[in-house]
Amino acid sequence: MSTPPVILVIGFVWPEITATAASQNIISYMKTLTAAQYPVHFASAASASDLTTDLNQWAVQTHAIELNNDSFDRWITQLQPDIVIFDRFLTEEQFGWRVARALPDALRVLDCEDLHFLRQARHRYYKASGYQPKHAQYLSSEFIIAPEQSSYLHNEITARELASIYRCDLTLTLSSFEAQLLTSHFAVRPQQVRCIPFIVDDTPLLQPSEREGFVSIGNFRHAPNIDAVNILIHHIWPKIRKQLPDANCYVYGAYMPPKIKAQHQPQNGLHMQGYAENHINVLSHACVLLAPLQFGAGVKGKLVDALRCSLPSVTTPIGVEGIDHETWPGAVTDNEESFVKAAVDFYQSQGPTIDDCEAIITRNFDSARNAQKLLDGLSDAFENRSKHRTENFMQQMVMHHSLQSHKYMSQWIAAKNANINKE
Repeated sequence: MSTPPVILVIGFVWPEITATAASQNIISYMKTLTAAQYPVHFASAASASDLTTDLNQWAVQTHAIELNNDSFDRWITQLQPDIVIFDRFLTEEQFGWRVARALPDALRVLDCEDLHFLRQARHRYYKASGYQPKHAQYLSSEFIIAPEQSSYLHNEITARELASIYRCDLTLTLSSFEAQLLTSHFAVRPQQVRCIPFIVDDTPLLQPSEREGFVSIGNFRHAPNIDAVNILIHHIWPKIRKQLPDANCYVYGAYMPPKIKAQHQPQNGLHMQGYAENHINVLSHACVLLAPLQFGAGVKGKLVDALRCSLPSVTTPIGVEGIDHETWPGAVTDNEESFVKAAVDFYQSQGPTIDDCEAIITRNFDSARNAQKLLDGLSDAFENRSKHRTENFMQQMVMHHSLQSHKYMSQWIAAKNANINKE
């Protein structure tokens, strides 16, 4: 691309870089693009919060837009972006047809963050199976492909998200597992999918000489994190505390619900800390990260951050999915008994894991390499969009049928709202 194209990112929510890994990821994309001299705009129909990040510090221009309103069509026609990135499939459903109608030549890109349908299918399977502390063999990430379990994929979310992926010219995933799942299991064309792992901040981190306690962290608007903390509080921590009567566990996360706040038990070593303004500082001063994730999808930001802080982590196969590693700095276990044992062992040894952490980061999360993957992926898709669209009949078919439903429903809501405003 001789002249950098104008890029518009349409966010499902306004990014909160200190609260969610998804926000950290989308901001890393925009920072990469502005550093490469791309004009970048961000727009969202959501309301900002007290935690919303100021994107202007990275030269990203921000805009408030409305759902189901023709004002968006007029605005985007004036802006004339060459590339539109939809933050998750729900945003593409809401605005994709409008972008395609107003700017048919614009490249449409879907940023999955993680596959929602995969996370939901695992959640449904998890609830149907019931939590089995000592025999949780169903934690394996491969379960979703097994014929006897694949029925959990057969739901509306799967159909909607896959339709969104087919409609877009390019889909970005964080996880190599999910990229392969889309191309091998759901027949998405390989040239339509790019795996872009986290583009992490490569600033050298401090290695505190003193570390204290166990830590758990995660945004509580995310169901897998709520479930993991409940398992930690009610199943794992009592067993750890029995072996380590003086140990403490600090639980952090934005939007902590009252039921979890009520589990604050300093006398039992449980400290419900809530939102962490500087999560890297929190992780850098802990002894062991506990992440007993039972379901979920994508690459888990908390485990990537633990690697950056040379912090041992004890987690599950779901926790490390999508991260290529030979030796995990901590433990990966599929049952409660070995989870507790590993947590106690690493707490007592507090051994250095710097070499293992650096090896995994270099293999998966090299910032320069992943930033170039993003730039190359967008460049290739943009320059070859006409050719790819001509060859991709599935995209044409799904665009024709499913976008009509979104289009007419949105137009009906817009007309209804217009009539209400006249009254």
